[in-house]
Amino acid sequence: MPRRRTLIPGAATGLGCAVAAAGVRGPPASALEAVFRTASPTVTGPIRGGRHGWPFGAFYGDIGALGYVEEEYFIAGQALRFAPVGALRQDGRWSVEPTTPAPYKTRILVRRPTNPKAFNGTVIVEWTNVSAGYDLALCDPLGVYDGFAYVAVAAQRVGVHGYPIKPQGLIDWDPERYGSLSIPDDALSYDIYTQAARLVAPRREVHGVDPLGGLKVRKLIAVGASQSGVRLLAYINGIQRRERVFDAIMPIICAGRASDFNPAPAMPDPNGPNGGGNSRSVRTIVCTDLATPVLALNTETEALYYYPLRQPDTPRFIYWEIAGASHAAPALSSTFQQTAARDGVGPAGFQENPRVSDVSWLPTADAAIQHLHRWLNGGRPPPRQQPMVISGEPPAIARDKYGNALGGIRLPELEAPIARYTFSGALNDYFGKRAAFPAAELKALYPTHARYVEEVLTAATAAKRDGFIPPYRVKEYVKAAQDAAIPA
Repeated sequence: MPRRRTLIPGAATGLGCAVAAAGVRGPPASALEAVFRTASPTVTGPIRGGRHGWPFGAFYGDIGALGYVEEEYFIAGQALRFAPVGALRQDGRWSVEPTTPAPYKTRILVRRPTNPKAFNGTVIVEWTNVSAGYDLALCDPLGVYDGFAYVAVAAQRVGVHGYPIKPQGLIDWDPERYGSLSIPDDALSYDIYTQAARLVAPRREVHGVDPLGGLKVRKLIAVGASQSGVRLLAYINGIQRRERVFDAIMPIICAGRASDFNPAPAMPDPNGPNGGGNSRSVRTIVCTDLATPVLALNTETEALYYYPLRQPDTPRFIYWEIAGASHAAPALSSTFQQTAARDGVGPAGFQENPRVSDVSWLPTADAAIQHLHRWLNGGRPPPRQQPMVISGEPPAIARDKYGNALGGIRLPELEAPIARYTFSGALNDYFGKRAAFPAAELKALYPTHARYVEEVLTAATAAKRDGFIPPYRVKEYVKAAQDAAIPA
C-alpha cells in the first residue's frame, strides 16, 4: 500500500495559555494520591512470541509500506480507583476522589513512524472498545498513518479477561503471550488510561524502555468511540481537570452518556449488536469550565437521544453531527471483518447489509483529528456546523424531500442521494435503515451516469472544502460513483 500524502501539516506554535501541557498535572487532590504517585508503571517489550506470533488486533496489511512500525508493550503497576463525591450532575461539574489502589498489568499497542523526521509531534491515544468482548480499536483512520503516532490502551477488564460467557479477551486468545495480564475491575480503568498516556507524553520519564522509540512528542489527543466514548466523557468531567494529561479529547458516538465509575465491568447487552457490552452510565454534557479543547461527534443514530443535551459551541467545545450516518456503518466493517477472521474472533456486529445505513463517520472523525492537531499547533480551530434540525413534541428529525435529515454535516450520500436513511431514535438502532430509490427516481435525478458522478464529485469536494472529510475520501467517493450502475 503506497504512502499517503500528509493531509494537514503540523505547525510550530502552541494553542494558547488555556490548554495545559501534556504530561503536566495539577497538585495532588489527597494525601493518598500524593503518596501513590511516586512510582511510574513498569514497561516491558516489545513483546514477541505467543501462540499466534502477533499482537491481538494487529494492523491488517503491510504497515511497513506506510513507513510505520507496530510494537506491543506491557505496562504494570498500581492504579487508583476513583469514586464520585456527591451526585454526577448533568452539567458535568463532577468531583471524584481516589479510593483504593490495586495492581494491574495490561498492554498498549503502538504504531509510530519508522523515520522520526516523519513524526508530526502528536500522539493519538485510543481507549479501546470492549463491547464485543475483546479489545477493539475503532479510531485509527487512514490519516493517522500520515505522521501521527498511535497508541491503543487496553484499560478495561473485559479487554483482558473477556466476558464470563464465551470469553475472547487477550488471555483467552493467547495465554502464552497474555497470561500474565490482569485488571481487577473497571474502577481502575481511568488511572490505567492516564498512566499509559503519561508513558507517551512530551515530558515522559523513560526508565529503560520508551514505547515511542525516542520520538519527540508535543501533543496528546485522547479518542474513544461508543462504549469507550462513554468512558472518555466520564474521564473529561471527572479526571482530566485533575490530571491534565491530554491536550485535546474527542468522544465519539457516545450520545452524552458517561460511565459512573462503578467498578463492575461492562456486561453483555442482549439488545446490542452481537451481544455487545454497555457500561452503567449517566447523561451529561461536557463541563463548560474545562480548559482542554473537546470535539464531540455523533451520528444520526444518537441524534434524538442526545438532543436534550445539546450544548452550544464555545472557544473550547465543538460539536459535530453527521446526517444519515450510523453508529455501526457497514462501511467500517471491511478491515474489522478481515482482522476478526485472521484473529479468529466474532464479527463485532459489523456485517455487510444493503438495507442499513452505509454512511460512515470514520472519515469525518479522521478530518476532526487533523483539525485538532492543527489547532493545538497554532492553527485555526475546527469548523463549526449546525446540527440536524430537530423539533416538535415528541422531538423528531426534520427531513428533506427525499426523506433524509435536514442539517448536520452533509456528506455526498445526502447531497447526491440515491437512498433514504432513517433511524428509530433508539440507541440500540445501531445501523438504521437504508431504502434505495426506485430506478425511475434515480433516472429523474441523474439522467446520465456522468451526471451522477459529477454531482458526487461536487458534493465530496464541498465536504472537503468545508473541512468534514479528508482529501483521500473525495477520491473514494468518486471511484464508488464511477463503479455504480446509476442510472440503471
